[in-house]
Amino acid sequence: DTQDDALRSFAVFVQDQIAIGDRLDITAGLRWTRLEINTRYIFAGTPAVDSDTVEERFTPRLGATYEITDGLSAFVGYSEGFQGLVAAFGVTDPKPEESIAWDGGLKFAAPIDGLSGTVSVYQITRRNVVTGDPVNPFASTQTGEQRARGIELDLIYEPSPAFSLLASYAYTDAVVTQDNILPIGARPARVPEHSGRLAARYRFLDGAWAGFEIGGGLTYVGERELTLPNTLRAASAVTLDAQASYDFGRFTLAVSAVNLTDSDHVEPYAYLDQAVVIPAQPRSAFLTLRANF
Repeated sequence: DTQDDALRSFAVFVQDQIAIGDRLDITAGLRWTRLEINTRYIFAGTPAVDSDTVEERFTPRLGATYEITDGLSAFVGYSEGFQGLVAAFGVTDPKPEESIAWDGGLKFAAPIDGLSGTVSVYQITRRNVVTGDPVNPFASTQTGEQRARGIELDLIYEPSPAFSLLASYAYTDAVVTQDNILPIGARPARVPEHSGRLAARYRFLDGAWAGFEIGGGLTYVGERELTLPNTLRAASAVTLDAQASYDFGRFTLAVSAVNLTDSDHVEPYAYLDQAVVIPAQPRSAFLTLRANF
């Protein structure tokens, strides 16, 4: 079998930001997109199947930020998406993927000196998403609807210019919500429910060590489904990394290391609807030299 896909897109986008008083900022945008999708699918021994689709759509984007008090702001946003598809083998009449997203939360830089961060909730609904075809493991299909919603937390603590601590966490509830083939409630492949990172960095600002920085961190990724429908999953994993660099004027010399514990876990690999994994990157080190001109 062979399939040739071609996508041509043209878009015009306008956006404006409006300040209302001293505390409220509003952002509004509108995008017009035209998509031309051409597909030719040839199955052995049968005539070619041609599909030519032209789609046009207006998609809005709205957002607002309100400063509740010094160091604390609330935000909310809404947007719609519209994009064409290519390289979806087996999809002979592709439809543009559509999405609706909203989010809201708080940004803060108080009351603890040096502590700043963001906490947010969100929901993204996608339609016509390309996934592996459960009937034909060597082809793709477009699902009815998938939804992801969750919570994200990002914190940065810098009690002094020399030290910074980063902590982040994400909870993602992703499921199939509408479909004629896939089971409702199944989780999309390669999406962890829980993930997070904790990292620290120290900078020497004075004395003989001035310009030298060291850092390291831990990254956690939860279990991830390998297929849709869900039959197998990759185990959770924790990896350790470290970095060091020295800035001497126009040049910066840096060394970084990943997977310091040489964890032998596997990572999901996107290959149609087949349960494929690849070994995680083994313990590795990298040396770089950067020059500023």
